[in-house]
This record gives sequence, structure tokens and C-alpha cells, in this order.
Amino acid sequence: SRYGIGEVHLDQVNPLEIGNRPPGYIATILARYSEQAPYLSRMLAEFERTLGADYEVHLGNIPFCVMPRWAHRIYHAGRQTEVVSANVDGPYHEAHDKYARKTEHKHKPDSCAGCAFDPICSGVFDEYAETFGTSELVPISLDALRGQPNAARLFTLLERHALVQLARAEPPKDARLVGAEVGGRDPEGRLSDGL
Repeated sequence: SRYGIGEVHLDQVNPLEIGNRPPGYIATILARYSEQAPYLSRMLAEFERTLGADYEVHLGNIPFCVMPRWAHRIYHAGRQTEVVSANVDGPYHEAHDKYARKTEHKHKPDSCAGCAFDPICSGVFDEYAETFGTSELVPISLDALRGQPNAARLFTLLERHALVQLARAEPPKDARLVGAEVGGRDPEGRLSDGL
């Protein structure tokens, strides 16, 4: 607040973006997500207490299931972003989808398929899983999510099934469906009156 900063985003270390390092190095600079969670939760609570619930503070790439109460503050990707490197001789000289590239070395255990966060979670980095395992990734049910203090901020995730049905529905006779997006974090549908 002293400097008028309007948004804060804290991202997890991506093992692919820390250069050449010896085997096992990731464990020397990164704690397990479940060990970070109490400290990050305390930080987010303090942001809300001092700057209000609408202040833009987010965490990147921490699994939703280790901090479900703060799921509305966690992001695993953003809007589609095409990136072109200025280094025309480098390995990424052609345009590529930034978030597809950042998540191609991530995975989720099979147990995540039943988690309420499965549609928006990209899992953990492969090297993280090799170093720490995935035992801390525990599926969260929709019912458990509905009972959380910030459940209203997860409405589109909680009601995703209904929104998918709505996107497939036949619009009224005098209207046409302009667009429906259910693949992202915040599904939406738009109707026009057909005029």
C-alpha cells in the first residue's frame, strides 16, 4: 500500500526455468507445497484483513487441494498468450502458447480425476513429483468445496456441470447463442435477441 501496488502475483518455482543445475537442486530451493501452505494462507489472510477482499493477490501453480480455502486466489494458467522469442536461432523462435509450454512438464496422479478442481488444475511439475512425490495431493469433493468460506467466489467451478448443460441447450426461438466458453476458469455464455 505504501507504493500503490494494485496487484501481487507470487508464482511457484518452475524447474524448467532455473537453468542448468545439479540433480536434486530443486529440493534445496523449494519446500513441499503442503509445508508452504500455512505461511501462504497467513499472508493471504493478512492481505484481506488490511487491503480488503477485492485486492488482487494471487498464487501461481500451487495445487488447489493443498489450499482449498484460498482457491479463488490460485491460478495455473491465464488467457491464451502467444509468445515469440527475439532470439531467432533459439529453440523457441516460433510463436507458441505460453501456458501450454509452461504446463507441458506437469502431471496429476490418477486420483485427481475425482477432484472438484480437476477442470482448472494443471497438477505439479514432473521434477517436483519426482523429488517430493504426490501424496499431498488429495482430491476435494464438490460438497466440501461448497462448505468453504469463499465458495461464492468459485461459483462457476461449483456449477460447471450446469453451465456445460446451458452451453449445449437450444436457445429460445427468437435468440441465438453467440458464444459459450466452459473450458476456462470462468465459464460464460452469451445470447443475442436474434436481431
